[in-house]
Amino acid sequence: MGLNIEKVLHQKGLNKAKLAELLGRKDNRSYVTNLLKSPSYASLEKIADVLGVDVKDLFDDTKDEDLTALIDYKGEFFRANTIEELQNIVGVIKEKTKI
Repeated sequence: MGLNIEKVLHQKGLNKAKLAELLGRKDNRSYVTNLLKSPSYASLEKIADVLGVDVKDLFDDTKDEDLTALIDYKGEFFRANTIEELQNIVGVIKEKTKI
């Protein structure tokens, strides 16, 4: 997924324990570690909010990429950096909507 949260924490002079505290989980660094393994878009929004950044700032810098698409489909998070990846994601979503 290419999360950049630890870099953002470092830039703000914070650590995972402080992030856990900001998220209402005092002194629970393992909570943040587990959260970051597979975060939902809602979790990323909350993290971005408490850090005072945009959700897109929580991802690796992709300035060299032609495309960056972040897609939240029913709580499942997708990221595409190419048109081909985006087309594949659309295909996956179409398959999930078939009855």
